[in-house]
Amino acid sequence: RVSDVIDGIPVLEFVGRDDGVCDLRGEKLSPSFVSGVIDAMRTSGALAATFAMLTPATDRHGYVLFTDAATADAGSLDRLLRANPQYAYCRDLGQLRAPEVVHIDGDAHAQYLRHCERMNRRAGAVKLVSLDPHSGWTDGFVRRPELQT
Repeated sequence: RVSDVIDGIPVLEFVGRDDGVCDLRGEKLSPSFVSGVIDAMRTSGALAATFAMLTPATDRHGYVLFTDAATADAGSLDRLLRANPQYAYCRDLGQLRAPEVVHIDGDAHAQYLRHCERMNRRAGAVKLVSLDPHSGWTDGFVRRPELQT
């Protein structure tokens, strides 16, 4: 988008994709793909959760699965994400680290809504997604430290 005009020249600001696709290193994870990964984890018993959301973690060059599940298999998550050939390639090259699982303490849905409001998203317009393309969610949830994987 054009954020300013200086001396008659438009200044462009990159605002990212608006289709929900995450692309940290060229892997292009889509919301529908990640939703399928989370569903497969639930079906296989690798994840028993009412809340599960994958987000990029730019500070650690990878992804984080935030969940209210008592257990979640990070290895299974990585294997399923590797079905995306670009993700697998980035992992093999070392451009992306293995995903981390963060277990949420307390009401995950309420914490999610509060964090969305802090990010100036209208509460009525907030919809839980399997993949949120924005980083910065670590501060949005209370972690259960004894369950970090």
